[in-house]
Amino acid sequence: MTVDVIGGGERESACAERLAPSEICSNFSRVLVLPIPTARNGRDITGTDIPLASLAQLSESGVLFCAHGLPESYKKCITELGGVVADVAEDERFVAENAALTAECTLSYIMNTRKAALADLYVGIVGYGRIGKALLELLLFHGTRVTVFTRGDSVRMKLLEDGVEAKLVPEATFDSLDVLVNTAPARLFSKKQIESISAEVLELAPGDNFKGVENLTRLPSLPAKMLPKTAGRLYAEAVVRELEKQGDVK
Repeated sequence: MTVDVIGGGERESACAERLAPSEICSNFSRVLVLPIPTARNGRDITGTDIPLASLAQLSESGVLFCAHGLPESYKKCITELGGVVADVAEDERFVAENAALTAECTLSYIMNTRKAALADLYVGIVGYGRIGKALLELLLFHGTRVTVFTRGDSVRMKLLEDGVEAKLVPEATFDSLDVLVNTAPARLFSKKQIESISAEVLELAPGDNFKGVENLTRLPSLPAKMLPKTAGRLYAEAVVRELEKQGDVK
């Protein structure tokens, strides 16, 4: 049995190290750990020029592919050739844990770069999904002033009821913000709104969502960069759960 990493970094290597001695690996002759996300552009393995189609050449009975967001067409091809896919994007616990880790890393980044206590900062959060919720909770715990920008009026009302500042996207203004964290994978604000932003924008989501902002910092895959050992552990644990769901681990 061998465990190999294809196109990944420290997180994937940490995952491989945890899977190598585990009991589940005894069910496979080879384990291939792919990057998170596995196919950012839908054609190649993320971070490489290796076509996703080449995975079919590696697929046979006894080969396990550990992935995140692998397109269904490739999963079907791999399984038809006898391989097994453990896609952790389908594991709700992993999605939640990775979001929480992303929020923790964002908090650490803000503290290290702003050189100020969190209680002295005013932070805006765009989007109220898993990462947005986790980040809000951490910031409030540390006494940070926070405003959440959301498209949902029901979300805004619930936040206001809970004592959290919240604004609808069309009405958003960014006065006095120190940092604006974007967790929404979409361009939500008008050109005029974006041009009014003087705060540093931390882009966690994919896409060119804040084109025109001068002080923009892109922070993709923070857990892999800042806490790869923990991120690798979460990846490996999610692989095991996916296999258990499929019945591949007895």
